[in-house]
Amino acid sequence: DLDAGRSARVSAVSSADPDARGVIISPSVAKADFLRLGEEASAAVGAGCAWLHCSVQDGVFVPKTSFGAPVVKALRKGMPESTVLDVKLSTVDPINRVPEFVSAGADIITIHPESTPHYPACINSIISSGCLAGLALNPSTPASVLLPVASDVSLVVLMLVNPGHGGRSYLDEVLRKVPEVLQVYSSLGLPRPYISVDGGVSPNVAPSLRRAGADVLVAGGGVFKAKDKTAAVDALKCGGGSVEVEGTGGD
Repeated sequence: DLDAGRSARVSAVSSADPDARGVIISPSVAKADFLRLGEEASAAVGAGCAWLHCSVQDGVFVPKTSFGAPVVKALRKGMPESTVLDVKLSTVDPINRVPEFVSAGADIITIHPESTPHYPACINSIISSGCLAGLALNPSTPASVLLPVASDVSLVVLMLVNPGHGGRSYLDEVLRKVPEVLQVYSSLGLPRPYISVDGGVSPNVAPSLRRAGADVLVAGGGVFKAKDKTAAVDALKCGGGSVEVEGTGGD
């Protein structure tokens, strides 16, 4: 049963002790080989990825397009019951898209505050559906946008890049923003949220992100293009080292 499975996963994510939950690797399936998506996603889960990140881009809110709810539905059907589907909607009017991704099997749905003038209402629609809600902060988005919704937001996604545009990495800005996010929650007397960092996370920067307080790392090609996915996941969790990538001599 879809709702029962989601309820169990949401409960497990919500009840995890913030001081003991460790680092979670959530590889972006947009970087997988879509001709072998089921095989590649299963290999990533088998290598130690507890979450799968589904970055939905509509070509309007961001210039690129990716995929929609049918891919999420296929992943839900094909992945182990415990695998958390972490969906980020980089779309306009995300409140209109929430129902289809709930029906597809999403466990966490994240939106951008800039994507709608009524982002608190969208957050409310997500949690009313039984999913956990996330808010994505672009490099220029201040942590203060969390103030109206922090009590309902379980996952804060800090973007290392401007989504859909690429360009330079805003690592220093993200490292400064992590404590700002934690301060928002602390000032409201709320427990620490999951803090995810998205946008080309590599083993070289993972340790500094972990020290700052991030506990979810979104890495796409670093996992899906690695010849040894277990080694790639371990490198992200532990930091350092090089990972051999398919089609090249190394990473």
